[in-house]
Amino acid sequence: MLSPLPPSRLRRRAPWMVAVALAVGLVPVGVAIAQSAPAAVRLEGTDPSSQAIAVSTATFDDAGGAGTTARHVVLGRDDEFADSLAAGPLLDGGPLLYVPGGPDGTLPGPVATELQRLLPPAADVFVAGGAAAVSEDIVSAVEALGYRVVRLAGEERTATAAAIADEATTLYGPADTVLVARADRWPDAVAGGALAASERLPLLLTDGSGASAATVDWLRAHPDHEVVVLGGPAAIEASVFTALDADRRVTGPTRAHTAAAMVAEFGTDVTGTTIVQGFADDGWVLANAGATLLQPLLLNGPDVDTLSGVVVEALAGRNGELVVLGGTDRVGPAALTAAEDAR
Repeated sequence: MLSPLPPSRLRRRAPWMVAVALAVGLVPVGVAIAQSAPAAVRLEGTDPSSQAIAVSTATFDDAGGAGTTARHVVLGRDDEFADSLAAGPLLDGGPLLYVPGGPDGTLPGPVATELQRLLPPAADVFVAGGAAAVSEDIVSAVEALGYRVVRLAGEERTATAAAIADEATTLYGPADTVLVARADRWPDAVAGGALAASERLPLLLTDGSGASAATVDWLRAHPDHEVVVLGGPAAIEASVFTALDADRRVTGPTRAHTAAAMVAEFGTDVTGTTIVQGFADDGWVLANAGATLLQPLLLNGPDVDTLSGVVVEALAGRNGELVVLGGTDRVGPAALTAAEDAR
């Protein structure tokens, strides 16, 4: 097991932002980039695996250099959000990468290559979920690369989230706050995952109409936290809020409003922002992986060509790095330009 992580990775991503922006053609050659707000960067791939790798390679652009080496990696299945939904607490130390889900899955070559680029020998690779989610063949393949595999799993997704929270507490030490999101819907949880990654907070999951036993047990075992519920009573009912002995909610009238409300929960040194399509069925794929950027994640949509008023308002005054996750079929060029202008 690695020793606890040092203070959070240097938030010095502007240089790679410029490099990636030039590479994808968002900044015309010859145009001066000296401006108060850097140009937006688009990170995308063709499938869940390549989408996560795009985020990983941009975030850890100089793996092996000072302050940029991943300490570990989290592997999650690429076809369901259940187990990786609570991975956020571990993503300050390394990215989330996707592998084929199910007991017959095998380790994709590009994922193996990214692991070897990111990690020193004998580093930890955390697997979110049991063997039915991420196969033993994948575990064996990762071990054959020289890494130590730690499977974080429970009988169901809320127990897996509790196991991940335990590991995060071991790595970072106790936190002052714990987040709780609904287990069977992803929007509030993925926005919470970005907050959990940035501020190193445990992220637990619960059923919306009944307090999940694994979550109640974890909170009882760790009583000195402020318990913050993500989402309103339509997501997590008042009776659950009471059963969890929660302290407050972060919420808004829609998923986009709830994500925007989380911006105020980030530290004052976090000036960047991430935008993702928050209304597509598979929006969780890029949103989960994007937590490793360690900045607020805003949910745009459903119209890909329009920047919603919620996102416009949330971007006001945020003149740090701006990352758009997904291709133009998720966040269109007009929406991207509007996001740059909104700052």
